[in-house]
Amino acid sequence: MWPRKYMIRVARADDMFEGMVWVPREHGVVRRQIVKVVNLKTHKSIYCEASVLDENFLDAYNQPPRYTLKGTELVMGEWYREKLGVEKNEMATLLVVPSPCSRILACLAHPQVSVKLSTSLGVLSLVLGLLSVALGVIALYK
Repeated sequence: MWPRKYMIRVARADDMFEGMVWVPREHGVVRRQIVKVVNLKTHKSIYCEASVLDENFLDAYNQPPRYTLKGTELVMGEWYREKLGVEKNEMATLLVVPSPCSRILACLAHPQVSVKLSTSLGVLSLVLGLLSVALGVIALYK
């Protein structure tokens, strides 16, 4: 993927804590695919789920008093705009690339506390499980 200039639009109130950005269809993003979004001006990046600006989303979004989306913008909540250092209703040069191996990073940076907490506990459980297996193996050979 190549960097592109996007008009950054705000997520709807129903969607602002979804942990997702909505990208134009021409990206070829598969629904709910994990992507890395990089702001080339600030060099800040985020990992999150991406969805396509499809007809259903556009119909729901394009209700007054919002701006009318043409399907070429990038829509994201304030959580991710702050992390990237971009402003709403302004142009930003961003790189959006698929990042399928980054689910844990996306969950650890999610706007919902419950997602972050459950991911942190899962990672901690994995580490403790590996530690217990290692200590069990060491105990067998002593």
